[in-house]
Amino acid sequence: MFPRTSRYIAVASGSDTGLTYDEAQLECEKIGSGLAIVRNQSDHDSLIKSINTSGLLQNMPPSEDPYLYKRVWISGKKTNGQWRWYTGELIPTPWFWAPGENDQSGTACARVTIDMYPVEFRDASCTIYEIFIKLLCE
Repeated sequence: MFPRTSRYIAVASGSDTGLTYDEAQLECEKIGSGLAIVRNQSDHDSLIKSINTSGLLQNMPPSEDPYLYKRVWISGKKTNGQWRWYTGELIPTPWFWAPGENDQSGTACARVTIDMYPVEFRDASCTIYEIFIKLLCE
């Protein structure tokens, strides 16, 4: 586990093969937490600060694929056309989506791409295995 630099914390997942959204949420629950929630600009700025100061980027394993180990799940799941945090609260519209994102049909989950500047919030299928070894919990 990395030092807490704000309300968010980067946590080692214990998986070398990646985790689905639900598996990532369970990993956060093991420490009495949940995947990171970004409700407003202050949360957004705090999450970015946590990514930049936690050592999360510096401690990711090397990879031949420049996009490997660069995406992490955050809270946010779309079912029946509505985005909600893991707490059940509705996610406001508009939100911090990268241009062209929030375009998945059916069930989708939120993730953050941390190797890009600016950090981008994207949606993806909840059942894909994001190849990473860190989680952003709160």
